[in-house]
Amino acid sequence: MITGALAYFILPVDAVPDLLPGGYVDDLGALAAAAATVSAHIKEEHAAKARETLKRWFGGDDNSLGSE
Repeated sequence: MITGALAYFILPVDAVPDLLPGGYVDDLGALAAAAATVSAHIKEEHAAKARETLKRWFGGDDNSLGSE
């Protein structure tokens, strides 16, 4: 889903050409739809793994990483 949305954003063939006024509206719509779809499938275990990875990479306490 993410790869397809990014490819649509990068590729020159669009539903609405990017050179027209408002031409990026369809690209942003595709990215927003992909983000909404992916975020609907993120579970607490995924968020916990992401917090742990951020902690390992950047250090700091859990409160600085958005966990409560």
